[in-house]
Amino acid sequence: MFLAGIPIRDELVLEVAKLVRDPELAAKLERAVDRDVSVLALTLEERHAICDALGEHPPPGLGDLHTTLQGQLKWRRAAGL
Repeated sequence: MFLAGIPIRDELVLEVAKLVRDPELAAKLERAVDRDVSVLALTLEERHAICDALGEHPPPGLGDLHTTLQGQLKWRRAAGL
């Protein structure tokens, strides 16, 4: 599926679901995999939650997601959004 605009394998989406502290976000990610969603939209808060969960040293396979989310969040701050 596409998450934050980049392709992420389902097993990695499920890994993210295990890492996030927000049970609603975890359930959203799990449902998306179960329903074979191809593109999953994320709120700003969900993007922050995933970045926080991935930490400074993301698990293998999730580095691109972390870098992409960090870039998106940085751009939003710079744009005053």
